[in-house]
Amino acid sequence: MSNDDDVGFLSLAHNLRSRIDNAFHTALTSDQRGSGTFTVGLTHDTPGGFLLDDDDSMAGGFLPPSPPAAVRGSRNECEGDERPSYIPLSRIPHALQLLDLPPDDEDVLAVFRNAATGWGDDHISAPGSTRRGRNTVATSEEGDETEERVSLRDWRAVCAALMDDSRGEEGVEEGGDVDIEEDDDAGDIDQNSSSGLGESSSDEYHDTSAVAKSRKRPRKSTSASTPDHKVTRKTRPRKTQSVTPRRGDSVSESAAMEITPRQRRECLQAFLLFFPGVPEDVAKLRRLGVRELSAAATVLNEKIKMEEMIEMLDAFSTSPDKTMGLSEFEKMMVAARLA
Repeated sequence: MSNDDDVGFLSLAHNLRSRIDNAFHTALTSDQRGSGTFTVGLTHDTPGGFLLDDDDSMAGGFLPPSPPAAVRGSRNECEGDERPSYIPLSRIPHALQLLDLPPDDEDVLAVFRNAATGWGDDHISAPGSTRRGRNTVATSEEGDETEERVSLRDWRAVCAALMDDSRGEEGVEEGGDVDIEEDDDAGDIDQNSSSGLGESSSDEYHDTSAVAKSRKRPRKSTSASTPDHKVTRKTRPRKTQSVTPRRGDSVSESAAMEITPRQRRECLQAFLLFFPGVPEDVAKLRRLGVRELSAAATVLNEKIKMEEMIEMLDAFSTSPDKTMGLSEFEKMMVAARLA
C-alpha cells in the first residue's frame, strides 16, 4: 500500500480496502480476458544494456556468467510489476457494480473522468500505456483505439468516500427514524476532522473528496421523501439504452453475479413502471412483452424499432412467448448495468 494513499481510504477497515482493490483488479482482469485489448509493452529481446558475448569467450573466466542472472532478475521484477495500476474508464461502471455501488451515477463518473484527464503526470506508467501531455491512455493491439484510464490511487480515494457514504445510509435505514439535524451535525464534525487530516496531502485529492462527500446530504434527505422522482430520473433515459453487451463483456458474466438487495429494489421499481395502476403484488407476477415496451415508449415519446424490442426480449427471455418475468428483468438490468 502506497504511503500517499488518500486519508479516507487508509481510515477504512481492512476488509473494505481489500474489496476496493479486488473490484479494481477483477474488473480489469475480466476486460483483458474478454477482449484482449491491452497489451504489455515489455520485451525480453534485449535483457540488459550490454551485448552478450559468445560462449567460447566466456569459458575459463573467474567471474560467473552474469547475463543470465540479469535476465532472470529483470523477468522477476517484471512479474512483480505486471499487476496494473490503471483501469480504463469503460471498466469503471463494472468495478462499481462489483462493490454494489450505482454504476451509472453521473456525479461519480464525472469524478473519475476528471481523475483520468485532470491530474498530473506524476504517476508511474503502467504496462501498455503511453503518455500524452497530462493524460494517461491505453493503446489497443490494433493500435487504432486509445482510452483514458484512472489510477489505482484515484480509484481508492473516490471509493473510500463512496463506501463511507453508503455505510452511513445503511445505518439510517437500519435505525429507522433518525433525527436529521443530529446527523447533519455529525457530518459537519466528520468533514472538519477529515479536512484537518488531509491538509498535508496533494491538491489533487481535495477535488475528489469534495465532490464525492457533497453527495451525502442530498441523498439522505431526498431518498426517503421522493422515491418516485428518484426512479423517474434514473429510468427515463434507460428505455432506449441498448442492452446488448459491449465488446469484451458477456451476459453470463453479469447474470452469474449475485443480485444484491439494492439492485433488487431498483429493478422492482423499474419493473412496476411498466404496469401503472397495478398493485405491486399483482405486478410482480406479470410478464413484460412487446406490448408493454411499446406502451412505455409511447409515454416517453421515444421511437423504438420492433426488431430492437424483440432482440432484447429474445436475449433474456426463457419463455417460448419471448416475455420476461421479474427475475429475468433483474438479470437484464444487471447485465446492462442499469442497476
